Amino acid sequence: MIELKIGERKIVIRELDYIIDLCRRTRGRICIDVPVGWKDIGKHICRIVHKSGVDTSKIILEGRTCWGACDITLSMLYRYDVILHIGHYLPPNIENVLRSNVDVCRVERSDNFIILNINVNNRDVKVFYCYIYYVPSHNDIENLNNAVSSLKSVNISRILCVPQYREYANYILNLTGSSSIDYLTGCYVPHLKRNDNVLVVAEGRFHMLTPILYGHPIETTFFFDVSSMFLYDSSHICRIFKRLLLTKIRTLIQIREMREPSFCILLSEKLGQRRERLVEISSRLTEGFERYVVEVDDINVDVLFSYRNCIFINTTCPRVGFDDIDRFQSPIINPGEIDYAVGRRSLEEYSCTDVMKYFGAAAGI
Repeated sequence: MIELKIGERKIVIRELDYIIDLCRRTRGRICIDVPVGWKDIGKHICRIVHKSGVDTSKIILEGRTCWGACDITLSMLYRYDVILHIGHYLPPNIENVLRSNVDVCRVERSDNFIILNINVNNRDVKVFYCYIYYVPSHNDIENLNNAVSSLKSVNISRILCVPQYREYANYILNLTGSSSIDYLTGCYVPHLKRNDNVLVVAEGRFHMLTPILYGHPIETTFFFDVSSMFLYDSSHICRIFKRLLLTKIRTLIQIREMREPSFCILLSEKLGQRRERLVEISSRLTEGFERYVVEVDDINVDVLFSYRNCIFINTTCPRVGFDDIDRFQSPIINPGEIDYAVGRRSLEEYSCTDVMKYFGAAAGI
């Protein structure tokens, strides 16, 4: 286990010694892959791997952007023998997408990490998903107590969190007597009952909206934002959600007003987002219109700006087609929204769950 200080908070990485020992045994190159904002943690882990006996020239700190467990690319599997991916949870839906894009994928699980033993084109690669945990400070504990006290009238039955805030979720669990803690991502939630009062523990609005996009009622959804130490009730969540929903409806109206629209279907190079079946579905749903497929790594808005007078169909991260649509010069939709865009379904029938339709996430709602 290692402990590090990030800003005012302490973080813990458990069972890292075991993982470093496995890295040390490899004769090939080791990639340290960390999300945006945690690159300094990556530098520290590079030092630890080097001190374990691995030559510095074999340790590569991946410099590209990293947003989730889905971001591993095929080119990374060809370049590295071990990939140590720090911080993200690998949900079942992304694991299934990864499996569909490699020849063999065997999984080992621990409370603090997941190991994928991947074979692609007769090449073996180990991918470690290693969790990071923030440790609540004394000030955090005080804020958590205040937040929970305002929830006294609500029976919180389920707590959902991202791995880095598991200790915060555990503290809330002990105070509220909730039944369980489960991990969520931007595209995955575990099975929820509609009458569950759900508390999401994360930061920013991204994870807060995931249960709602899978049909869980806003009225029974609460959110504790660790970055601001603020508890959002359903009214706050509803205002944020409706603003995004109205933007989506305006996008669909804009598409309907376009003359002779053409569709640009985005296919991801990332193994956890490469859904070729979704490309086939999107092509079928746009039959009769001009359409073409563009392969992308990251969703680079500047590059996509070159494709003028078109409609982007997003088969990569489903949230790009909801949270990020105001970043694009051209309209962007998900496959489940094509029928609305081309007029086969009335906009009055539109549901936010259409954002996730066809993506096959194991939501269970």
